[in-house]
Amino acid sequence: MFLRFPHVGTTVFLITLTGLYLIQLVSQGTALSFSVIELEQIHLKSGHAFEVKLSPNEFPIPQGFAPILYEHLKAKGGPIIYAKPVIGETRVYYFLSNLLDKRFPDLSAGIWTKLGPEVQTVAEVRSKGEGRYGIADGGLVFSASDNSSPITNGRAYQLRVSRVVPPYLTIPLQVLCFVAALFFLIQVLSKLPRVWTTLYTRSCLFRNLAPGIVVSAISIIVFFVAGEIYLRATIPFTESNNVFTVDPNIGNSYKPGAELRATNHVDFWTVSTINSLGFVDREPMLPKDDDTFRIVIIGDSYVEAVQVDMQDKFSVLLETRLRQRFPDRPIDVVAMGIAGTGQVNQLAYLETYAELLRPVLWLWYLSAMISLITLRYSK
Repeated sequence: MFLRFPHVGTTVFLITLTGLYLIQLVSQGTALSFSVIELEQIHLKSGHAFEVKLSPNEFPIPQGFAPILYEHLKAKGGPIIYAKPVIGETRVYYFLSNLLDKRFPDLSAGIWTKLGPEVQTVAEVRSKGEGRYGIADGGLVFSASDNSSPITNGRAYQLRVSRVVPPYLTIPLQVLCFVAALFFLIQVLSKLPRVWTTLYTRSCLFRNLAPGIVVSAISIIVFFVAGEIYLRATIPFTESNNVFTVDPNIGNSYKPGAELRATNHVDFWTVSTINSLGFVDREPMLPKDDDTFRIVIIGDSYVEAVQVDMQDKFSVLLETRLRQRFPDRPIDVVAMGIAGTGQVNQLAYLETYAELLRPVLWLWYLSAMISLITLRYSK
């Protein structure tokens, strides 16, 4: 039918496409939604879980509706985020977006990202995080997509109470839209040679522009494919992974023994193994020999230094220089740094690991200065 009556295929395609778009708007809470709640006055509950109290008039949720949590992210690279649906999560996309973000840090575009899944227990949000959320005790308990703090990460959060669209309505429309689009594409391709010939013979402007447009399109495709092949061959991975955990003694830490991958998609791609203490450093020698002069450096991301390989961290270079300067004395340096921590967190490192590591000297990195705290322990 679609082949004999192409206009019917086009009409069916446009109608079903419009229906799917409206269903998408409804399911995302941007149309026909019961309410959109801006999350404010966020409080830390425990672990990765944060809590927002909801007023009585916002709940209970009407039948047929469901709460969907959204996070507003500032996408790197600004407008290039709008090319993502076309080129996908390719290496080229990651490289260009992060390159633009580095060169033009003020250029950004905001997008709302759906979080989830919705869970039934607060314990799962607290222990796993990564965007999980749930309704409990008259409030919303949720976590950020990257387990950062929603209080300080600068992002906005919305709870959209949206109508639940049943699968028996969306699936037939999706199938019908696909079939109609397929036949519509066949009609377009079948008429393309005739349209091209007509334009080429009757339009002087088209004859002048067409070769350049075709060559430009082919060049863009060739450069894109070549760039993708090159980046896949030279870039080991595309995303930093999250191996954070919550230590009851020191707060945010890394999972001991985990492999940490870190990248900004432009300058560095590093892989580090977390030591048994939960830090990005070599495994310390335990117990410490009595004649070893041990230095422990504590601080934030400058000490953590995930941007460089292990042998290039300043703590390792310091140990190497000291051993060269004092070859007759055993010296080792232990680094204990977590990005985004302050002195309150770092003081817990000293209190927790002082007796275990038994350092002769502490180096405490405070912003752009180093505070020396000398502690000696009896042998």
